Amino acid sequence: MKRLMLASFSLVFGLAALPALAQQNASDTTAPAAAEHGQRMDPQEQLARLSKRLQLTADQQSKIGAILTQRQQQVQAIRGDSSLKPADKRSKLLALMQTTQQSVNAVLTDQQRQRWADMREKMMQRRDAKKDGQSSPSDGQ
Repeated sequence: MKRLMLASFSLVFGLAALPALAQQNASDTTAPAAAEHGQRMDPQEQLARLSKRLQLTADQQSKIGAILTQRQQQVQAIRGDSSLKPADKRSKLLALMQTTQQSVNAVLTDQQRQRWADMREKMMQRRDAKKDGQSSPSDGQ
């Protein structure tokens, strides 16, 4: 259950971190610093990355763009809600992540869903390797 929650929590921020991870591999020291400090890419940058990786149609781009924009607004609202305890914020973010994943999955084809799942798994492996102090495995992209 703990692994599932961790994977779920990673997903909501995984979409936001995909572009940052790509930039980390392609640039100097600025991208890793941004990723380590929790800065997220905006929905349009995330959409561009997903569009390229998953070969999204124009219709899919429109639908997923709206999902990512809505998610960003909700994340900002949750993070900015000072009345919530950290554990409550985490719960709300986990629920939002799951909803976002379901919404995006509904727009994707079976092949795209599998590719996206593979991308998320590789991201989690890199994150786990980083936590363990190991070098990040190559994602072969």
